Parts: sequence; C-alpha cells; structure tokens
Amino acid sequence: MAIPMHRPSAPEVTRLLASAHGLVIAATGHRPDKLGGYGQEGTDRDVTRFSGTGFSNFAPCEVTLDGTPFPNVEAAYQAAKTLIPAERQTILACKAPAEAKKRGKTLTLRPDWDEVKVQVMQDLLEQKFRQPKYRDLLLSTGKGRLEEGNHWGDVFWGTCQGVGENKLGLLLMGLRSRLAAETQPVRDPLEVLVELAEEYLRKLKPALVITGMALGWDTAIALACVRLGLPFLAALPFPKQASRWPQKDQDRHAFLLKKAALVVTVGSDELADADIRAAMQWRNEFMVDHAQLVLACFDGSPGGTANCVKDARAQGKTIVNTYPRWCEMTGNTVSPSPTPARTDGVQVQYGGRDLTVSPVQGTDFYLGDTPEGPVLIRKDLLAQFLPQPKAMQTNAAVMSEFLYLDWCKKRGFTEEGDPVTLTHAGEDLLAYPVGTFLAARHAGKVILVRQN
Repeated sequence: MAIPMHRPSAPEVTRLLASAHGLVIAATGHRPDKLGGYGQEGTDRDVTRFSGTGFSNFAPCEVTLDGTPFPNVEAAYQAAKTLIPAERQTILACKAPAEAKKRGKTLTLRPDWDEVKVQVMQDLLEQKFRQPKYRDLLLSTGKGRLEEGNHWGDVFWGTCQGVGENKLGLLLMGLRSRLAAETQPVRDPLEVLVELAEEYLRKLKPALVITGMALGWDTAIALACVRLGLPFLAALPFPKQASRWPQKDQDRHAFLLKKAALVVTVGSDELADADIRAAMQWRNEFMVDHAQLVLACFDGSPGGTANCVKDARAQGKTIVNTYPRWCEMTGNTVSPSPTPARTDGVQVQYGGRDLTVSPVQGTDFYLGDTPEGPVLIRKDLLAQFLPQPKAMQTNAAVMSEFLYLDWCKKRGFTEEGDPVTLTHAGEDLLAYPVGTFLAARHAGKVILVRQN
C-alpha cells in the first residue's frame, strides 16, 4: 500500500501543526561518517580519482612540517622540497594548494629530495589520516583499490590513462591496513546517534518533531521518536529521496515513513533532477519555518545542515547543537572549534573586502572563498582581520550550551552584532553580544560575561 504524501499546503499538514500544543522541533544534522571520531560500516569501495575528495592532498587539513603548521598536505609537501626557511615561508603564504604546488616548482631543491620525498609524503599522510574525519573516510573503503587517476600526466604519485606507479594510492592502502589493525570494534554509529537523539528528546519533551529523513541524524531522530512514542512529521525534499540509497537504508526509510504522523513532500522529483540543492533547501526552509527550536548535530562545516542552522538563526529560532555531546559519547578528538563558530561564519576584512570565514573542523584555520580562490586564515591571526575588535579582561560564568540556550530563551535574548575579542583565563576568545552580555565558547562550554 502506497504511503500518502502531502504537499506543504495540504489541509492535513495545517491541522497537524495546529494540533501540536507545545514545543515543535526541527531536526538537522550530519551522517556519522561526516561527524568524524567513530567507526562506520565499510564495504570494499574502489576510489579511482582523488581530485575534489577528502583523499586529495588539496583537502583542508592541518599538518605540521618541522613544527610549522600548514593548511593541507600539498603545501607541507611542497615546502619540504627546500631547506631554506625563507622559501618555506613563501609556500606558507600561498592562499590555495594549487598556488603552493605551482610555487613549489621554483624552490631551491634540497640535494636528497629524490631519496626522502616518499617518506615525507608518508609522514604527512599519517598525520592527516589519523584525524578522525579522514581516518573514517579511509577505513570506509574497506579493501578497495585506491588509485590517483589523473589527466595531468603524473605517473609517479598516480596513474594517467591507466599507466603509472600510483605511489600515493599505495601509501594510502598501506596506511589503511595499519589503521584497520589498530581500530577496535565499535558499535553501530547510527545506534549511538539514536541514543543521543533520545537523550535530548527526553529533555525537551516536544509535542511534534519535524525531520528531513536524510541518512544519519535525521534518521536517528525518527527512530528515537518511534522508540519514545513521539509524533513526527517526515519532511521529504522529494518523493524518491531514498531511491539511490543502499537497500537496507531504503527499507528503514520506508518503515519510518509508515510510522510518521504525516509525510510531506516539499519538492518534486523533477525539481530534484534539475537542481537537487534547491529541493534540499526548500525542505530545510519548510522545517525551520514551522518549528520553535532546531535540534542540530552540526560540526560547523558548510553544507545543507549549515544552511538550515543559518536560516534558524536568521529567524531568531532557538538552536540546540548536540555535536559536543556526540564528541563525548564517541571519544571524538575533533571537538568543536575553541573559538565560537557562528553558523553564518565570522565577518573579517581581507584584501580590502568584507569576507565571511568559517572554522575548518579539526584544524587551526578559518576558510573563506573569494573570486581569486579559497583563503585560509590561522586562528591565532584571525583577530588581525576582525573589524574594530576590543579587548577586555573579566571574570565569567561558565555553563553548558543547553543551559545557555535555555537562559537565552527565558530572557528573549539572541546572539547578534559583530564579535569582539574577550580575554578569559589568559586566552583570547571571540565573543558575541547577547542582551547586555557577551557570550564566547571554549571546550564545549559557553562563557558568559556582563558588558561594562
């Protein structure tokens, strides 16, 4: 029997929302493999091109060379070509990995480069792929072949038209074997997400939950609602949302749709074929528009979850982020950035223009995009680019994110305005005005101070 699907304007949708006497929650978040710090189901998956993926040496990821941090493996590898400190600094000053690669061809080559370059690459890859986000990505390929197929003729690190030594792929497959041997058996990451969802739903006691039914957090929320007996509205971006998923995920999706109080299809399959991002965005807007609170599992990275949280902030909706708790539950060493990550990023003045930069998970860098390419700013240098920062030293109250959001809700406060630099316990933090206070975040806690 086909599951009834309604348009957002259908009277059934209006009646359900009107009957929800109490808190209505919208849920948005990542898949477990995007959160980092925990295992995921792996199948043998071949990867034949690294460009544009997390396997690429261009991917944002802090690594160090002789004690100096670099924003990606490519920059560090190029800098390692020379032993002249001033030339290494020219690589560090590059705004993009492609620029670092190009400039690397002009360096004074160290005499032993051909003998050490493979070991240098291996050391940098070890640093990168031992970080939870990239470790999980590598392990997710099982025993599949990893090959740096390329069209630019690199037959040493990769292959071109099927010919080449594929040294980069071989190094990654060797590292994958070592990581797999070290990795302890873990519980199903979706089950951990469900436990996390249950924990917060018990605290919040919603009258209705709206979930986008995507893989990961959205699915976990729906499963938690079934277990707790809470009504939920399944908001699909388009009817065939799950059609390309693995069969077991399709079966779970179909089961949950049958359990939903109502199924809403915000967009059409035709829209998804023409512009899938638009379909996803319409679904996110529907969810936020009809909720008082957004329950997110959000690591600060750009994408659909970030857009949903940004919309909620713009509408003044309460946002509860469960990601710090996910880190605690999974032993994730990639905790939220110690500087507070506004969901719409931090406004800086760079190169004579206003630019929004956002923290890159697990690194000490903020990332922004310009017409000339991506820009990375080190966290410890960010204050130099902030418009009119001011410093203050003060004692402060410290509370959890959950208690802080409850405190804001009771007083009608929201974070707004430009950030300032706040010195707390000898450390510079970014703080945002909230009512007559300033709010900063550090190590998963909110630091609250009264403005002078």
